[in-house]
Amino acid sequence: MPYKDINAQRAYHREKYLKDPEKYIDYARQYRKTPKGKKVDTISRWQNALKMKMTNPEEMYKRYFDATECETCGKEFTGIKKVLDHHHATGSPRFVCCIKCNNNLSKVDRQQKCLLLELHRQFLR
Repeated sequence: MPYKDINAQRAYHREKYLKDPEKYIDYARQYRKTPKGKKVDTISRWQNALKMKMTNPEEMYKRYFDATECETCGKEFTGIKKVLDHHHATGSPRFVCCIKCNNNLSKVDRQQKCLLLELHRQFLR
């Protein structure tokens, strides 16, 4: 049901939820298991929970979904968790990489931030 008014859409879904919450929750769980539901869930998690700023989320999801190896170390994603790395200061996505490379890149980001802060302090004296 396409709504022009977002408030009308929210009111409709809230009313539906209040009538039968178990049915609505079950429907939402079933939807998240479909390919479209997984895609919507993943993109919304990137944008809301991780605060990523993407110009084209559909293209980034395709890049993430089609990746077979880490873009930083080159290891295949067999038995290794695949993540979308992003710059923590700007929120822009960088690589599709393994969890180990993602952790190392976040350490580099923190060290770079500390170095910039220390340089800033030194030159303000």
